[in-house]
Amino acid sequence: MLTKSFLLTAALAVAATTSLSGSYAYGGSESCDTRVNNTRAKLLECITLDGVRRHQAALQSVADANGGNRQAGTSGYDASVDYIVDSLESAGYTPELHEFDFLFLPPSTQAHKVRPTFV
Repeated sequence: MLTKSFLLTAALAVAATTSLSGSYAYGGSESCDTRVNNTRAKLLECITLDGVRRHQAALQSVADANGGNRQAGTSGYDASVDYIVDSLESAGYTPELHEFDFLFLPPSTQAHKVRPTFV
């Protein structure tokens, strides 16, 4: 079963090739703006580190504005989804969101000390 975090990761991979405030994550060729990147090689030609970093910075800003987190079930997650949907729509995609139930176990709020055991 796919988790929301996996779906968000997959969406980020697509968003890495889409626009962010009018600037592209694309590489040197203008053909990246209009061509279908239907192979791994074509896609990789159009992704730049700078473009990926812009999306990472935008998502970090979302986390910073939401108590430092984008965890599923939080306002940070919702804002992350909104950012990705907006990015995809700006690039001409029509994203669809599908809700589903999943088991979520939040991290423990108690500190646990683990001491090594030697036999």
